[in-house]
Amino acid sequence: MNLVQDKLDVKSKKRANLFNWRGQFTPEFAEYIISSSRLESNALIADPFAGSGTVLIESAVKGFSSVGYEINPAAYQMACFYKYSTLNIAERNELLYTIESKLSQVLSNLNGQKVFVDLPDYRASYKGLIDVSKTLKSISNNETLP
Repeated sequence: MNLVQDKLDVKSKKRANLFNWRGQFTPEFAEYIISSSRLESNALIADPFAGSGTVLIESAVKGFSSVGYEINPAAYQMACFYKYSTLNIAERNELLYTIESKLSQVLSNLNGQKVFVDLPDYRASYKGLIDVSKTLKSISNNETLP
């Protein structure tokens, strides 16, 4: 495979990644590599270092199935976001409705509690957000408020 050096230059990036992640490929770079690989239409693209999922989303944009592997838990969670690109419009609408319903359930029980407070101790600043996240996770697992 012969690659054009200009296409490998990350300084000429025109599109941004969905998540800012150090060391990630640009969307253009991933798209270029996928397009240059002359893959068959039924090819499965494997990304052993999925990071924030740029290769996964560019694979989906190009119509390829993909699988990503990641050992960093934070990067893994970001990359999981891209599984939603495989949902059809009805499934996406159902997912959005479910999220809205669960979020409304949690927010109605805050009783004026702030989700974020700007404090010198970042742990204290994000305590409310972490509590809301835990409640949302509990709802997702149990389908009811704790």
